[in-house]
Amino acid sequence: MPRKLPNIIITGTPTVGKTTTCTQLISLASDLASSSSSSSSQHRGSSPPPLRLRHLSINDLVKEKGCHEGWDEEMKSWIVDEDAVVDEVEKVLGVGRIGGEDGGGDGEAGVEEERQEEEEGGWLIDWHACDVFPKSWLDLVVVLRCTRTEVLWDRLRARDYPEAKLQENLDAEIFGVLLEEAKEAFDDEMVVELKSETAEDVEENCERILQWIQTWRQNQRKNGGDTEGE
Repeated sequence: MPRKLPNIIITGTPTVGKTTTCTQLISLASDLASSSSSSSSQHRGSSPPPLRLRHLSINDLVKEKGCHEGWDEEMKSWIVDEDAVVDEVEKVLGVGRIGGEDGGGDGEAGVEEERQEEEEGGWLIDWHACDVFPKSWLDLVVVLRCTRTEVLWDRLRARDYPEAKLQENLDAEIFGVLLEEAKEAFDDEMVVELKSETAEDVEENCERILQWIQTWRQNQRKNGGDTEGE
């Protein structure tokens, strides 16, 4: 069975607004759920199930779970162990597993409970890389862009990045490295490029992504993939 909600990765060069987009998108979905519930009560009709979106920051996961091989003093960042990251994300998403993280479970009831968890979805994965994750784990890849180099430079400088790290990220954005990686790793229809240079851009992007999620869920329900709330 398909997921109840899509898993989305919000990717892009550092400081393009990945975390801000994730948090605002969750807030927007929550506001929509509250509005729909109120409207449904007034009209005594049924409303769609709420959009339960969840934020997964890979940077936080790397630190909390120790998914690294030590500290890079020159770049002032952790040396990420990508295999360990993928293993931890697999646990969080609940993909490819039945009967719990250790393969156990309580008979048929435990298997059914785990299957339901696998189908939940709704994760917003926040990281600068996307091509390390299997295609089957994701439903949409959003690549945020900030092509105005002066804006990106100021953002990177505000984080007090070392000169080498600042230049590396600036070059990556200028040459569209992360967008190309996304296009090489995923089908064209899964990859969306969005400008993220102003607060207005972020707001518009969140509204666009939320509309995509609603359309995705409607299509799943039409195809019999999600009968919740019917």
